[in-house]
Amino acid sequence: MAAIGIVITHGNLAREMIETTQKFVDAKKDMYVFSNQKEALATITHEVVCLCEEHRKSTVFIFTDLVGGSCWQAAFRVKKEHHDVKILGGVNLPMLISFAMNRERLKGDELLHKVLEDGQKAIRVIE
Repeated sequence: MAAIGIVITHGNLAREMIETTQKFVDAKKDMYVFSNQKEALATITHEVVCLCEEHRKSTVFIFTDLVGGSCWQAAFRVKKEHHDVKILGGVNLPMLISFAMNRERLKGDELLHKVLEDGQKAIRVIE
């Protein structure tokens, strides 16, 4: 069973990131977006917990924008109930593209490491 992706961010970032990812690879299937702009954190947490229960046989990846921020805290609350959830903070576009491209082929920690590696490889400094 393929992993599912949940993106929780500030403002419209999650929606925009998934729409942009969609330009590179099919990213709509089993990808869910949440924003703290119009939804309370308790509501987001509850909805994500429900998704985790609905997809019990899948590995659940939660991507957030800021480590330690309110969206991260909502993800962390989900992890308290669903210990096998993978939370990735500081999401970038290469991470989501990698997730969408590899979630059928790789499982669990192997997928986690691939997504992190691809996200980190995309960060460059030119002086």
